[in-house]
Amino acid sequence: MVIQLGDIIKAQGLSGEVKVKPLLRDASLFKSLKTMLIDGIPFKVSQVSIRQGFVYIRFESVSDRNRAEAIIGKKVGVDESLLPALNKGEFYIKDLIGKEVMLSSGELLGRLESIENYGSADIITVRGDKVVRFPFVKKLNVTLDNITGYVTIDEDCFSENAVYED
Repeated sequence: MVIQLGDIIKAQGLSGEVKVKPLLRDASLFKSLKTMLIDGIPFKVSQVSIRQGFVYIRFESVSDRNRAEAIIGKKVGVDESLLPALNKGEFYIKDLIGKEVMLSSGELLGRLESIENYGSADIITVRGDKVVRFPFVKKLNVTLDNITGYVTIDEDCFSENAVYED
C-alpha cells in the first residue's frame, strides 16, 4: 500500500528541485528515503532538505525546472513497507480510518470517515447519527485500541471544538 507523505506544490529554482508540503508530524522521515513514489512511479532521491516547514527534494530523473513543473500538484508517497516501526501509542492516519470513535465518557460517536489537511490543523470527520467535524489536536488525546478497534478521544476537548452538520 502506498502511504502519501506530501504534495508537490512548486518548482524551486532551475535545477529540478521541488517544494513539498509534508503531511507528516515529523518531516525528517523524508531524509531517510532513497526512493519515493509519484503517481505510483518510483523516483530515486538525490537530495532532501527541510526548511521552514517544507521539504525540498531533488529527484535523479528531474533535472531541470520544466521537469519539476510537470510534477506540480502530484502526491509524493512511499511503500508502507519502507516506513519505520512506530513507538507504542503511535499510529498512522490510515490506521484510524473506518474505526469506531468513542468519547472518553464511553459515548459512541460513529465511524471515522476521513482526516483532511487544511493547513493549520487536520480535520477529523466522524459519521454517526450526525456528521461531526473537529480538529485533530494534541488535547484530544487520541488513542487507538487495536484489540477492540475503537479510537478514543477526550470528551472535554471534543465538546469545545466539535462542529455538527445540519
